[in-house]
Amino acid sequence: MLLKTKPLLSVIVPIYNVEKYINQCIDSILSQTFVDFELIIVDDDSSDNSRKIVDKYSDSRIIFSHNIENMGKVKSVNRAFESARGRYITIHDSDDWSDCDRFERQISWLEEDSSRVMCGTGYIAFDKDRDEIEKFIPIVDYQELKEAIKVRGQFHGPTMMFRADAISSKIYREYFDGFGEDSDLAYRLLQKGVVSNIKNPFYHYRILSTSLCRREFTIRNRHLYRVIVKLAQQREESGKDDLMRGDRYLVDEYLASITTEYIVDKSLIYREGASYYIYWNDYKKAIIYSIKAIVQSPFMLLNWRTLLYCIKRAILR
Repeated sequence: MLLKTKPLLSVIVPIYNVEKYINQCIDSILSQTFVDFELIIVDDDSSDNSRKIVDKYSDSRIIFSHNIENMGKVKSVNRAFESARGRYITIHDSDDWSDCDRFERQISWLEEDSSRVMCGTGYIAFDKDRDEIEKFIPIVDYQELKEAIKVRGQFHGPTMMFRADAISSKIYREYFDGFGEDSDLAYRLLQKGVVSNIKNPFYHYRILSTSLCRREFTIRNRHLYRVIVKLAQQREESGKDDLMRGDRYLVDEYLASITTEYIVDKSLIYREGASYYIYWNDYKKAIIYSIKAIVQSPFMLLNWRTLLYCIKRAILR
């Protein structure tokens, strides 16, 4: 059921097999102190009870649609954006939740000045056992952000709220499907106007073994942020980047040129993967990746040390 007037905010939630968590996600959105929003939920052909759970909600702000086949996050969000009516957009992960005043605080900041195009927040990340892994307190100052983002991402995708008219066609670019789509979006928005973060950790980020950003640790994913920075530099210089010009092959060539070290040491990506999963407390995957490193280069002592370290961390957790 559509609202009679356009809402100020469109909240997009792509869902796929999240029956354990979708209630908490939706409840945290519907209980926001800011109420002028539409909640666009896109079920990406779930095979569990996610669809049935969402169907039980009767709030008139909910717009629920279903993909006839699994399309992935990028296509699902882009599809939802086509029908979004809000002045602002935020994309909420379906296994996370937000504090009740998150939307109100971000809308208030954005509405103060028309030059402001995007606002993120801090977040708290925790594992499946509800143990806190990380509390991210972001940079707030716009000038500092413009420099810091050249080195690493400065916005957590699901916390970002941005002006819909700052996006010309699609929210996400399909080159980054499955990894890096939020970082690419954040950099493009930063180049459209003033952006900032609110330091408060208004968002609660659940780290699961099935989390989209952690399914695979690959050479491509490991270095996609350098690609994002490269494309941003091209836009600064000429107004367009290689993807805008349709020259995807040039982006692939650049990615290949910055990953030659993995040809020399074929076990390097697995050691890096083990370190990555240790950071997120996924000890099983860390051990698997350290074993893969040994299989690839069995006579490299560093690979054996990595395995022993991962086993030790798993035992002592």
